[in-house]
Amino acid sequence: MNFVKIKTVNQSSLKDSQQEQHNNEMYINLDQIISFEYDDLDIKNSKSEDQKYYQIILKYSKGAVLDFIVIKKYFYKIKTVLDINSV
Repeated sequence: MNFVKIKTVNQSSLKDSQQEQHNNEMYINLDQIISFEYDDLDIKNSKSEDQKYYQIILKYSKGAVLDFIVIKKYFYKIKTVLDINSV
């Protein structure tokens, strides 16, 4: 099983200047994913102007769907594992 530890960002905290306090840490399983969709969110705030956010939608073969927002670091962590698994 491919579990990856990430931190998600609450959508309501994206406008907050103290968004780092609103992160939720979670482990996600990257096995049996049939669809990986993402959107580059254009969000700017005073605290982290250079930070990019991505909305990720993972669809699993058993019907489960995960939808969350992550920073660039965790987006590439997920994308790298999925790219390696697809080879």
